[in-house]
Amino acid sequence: MAGKQVTELDTLPSFTDTSLLPVHNGAGLKKGTLSQLTDYMAERFSNPNLLLNSNFRVDQRGYGTYSNNTTKPTYTLDRWMSINTKVVYNIDGTVTITSLATTNTSAWFKQILAHQIRGTCTLSCNITAVTGNAYLFNQTKGKKIVKGLNTVTLSLLNEASIELKQGASITIEWIKLEKGSKATTYVAPNYAEELQKCMMYYKQLQASLNGYFTTQTYISSDELSNMRTKPTIKGAGSFWLYYWASYKKYNFSSVGEISLTEYNEITILLTPDSTTQNCTLVFDTDGYIELDAEIYAA
Repeated sequence: MAGKQVTELDTLPSFTDTSLLPVHNGAGLKKGTLSQLTDYMAERFSNPNLLLNSNFRVDQRGYGTYSNNTTKPTYTLDRWMSINTKVVYNIDGTVTITSLATTNTSAWFKQILAHQIRGTCTLSCNITAVTGNAYLFNQTKGKKIVKGLNTVTLSLLNEASIELKQGASITIEWIKLEKGSKATTYVAPNYAEELQKCMMYYKQLQASLNGYFTTQTYISSDELSNMRTKPTIKGAGSFWLYYWASYKKYNFSSVGEISLTEYNEITILLTPDSTTQNCTLVFDTDGYIELDAEIYAA
């Protein structure tokens, strides 16, 4: 006898969070709730991480240790901003963040997002050591940090942050921000890909650059077109300028203003010769040009 076909969807029961679902585990059917199935999927699949340099491996500035005992935001390891904290990259790949607040105020370690997350999202991190009072996101809307896995569900997010009270310190292995209300498995990013993403916000030019000079020197770089927005520019150390039949050495500190023209050329206020001609800028071992397109809104 043929089975009866269901033709009216309205006659089917609606699933709720406590509804039983059939799940096949390879050996047979098992029954579980929707919540159990969601947790099972979260353990085995990973949502995209919305943070850059989530395991702190990229350090274009190259210091390894950063101290900022002011309330002025200062960037440290790529994309991570420090306020009243000391940030140390450890040999085992973890990062120790210590509050430098001298009064009963807060210190911060945060990443400003390029675009606000309007829906539900989850912030999670793995902590290997904690001293004092620290909070994932902040004290008001977040959760107090403990050793191990920490998670908090949020919405309308503009930044991922850690708040540390006076005397607090944490050692962190990774941090993740993802859409949805479940913390899924953390997957470490590919370093080469992560470096390229970070260079949209900050980079140091150290390779030889070509240009020309008239009443001042104009240098071009393809790197300028790959940044998040028009960056601020700063030179450090020394460089050599080679041109027809001669060359000269300069210090960025003594050549005056360095800026970007409307054509995204690097402009340096120096004229090595009275004749207009092409030139090549070669950085000395201590020299570089810094391009900064970071987000500084707190």
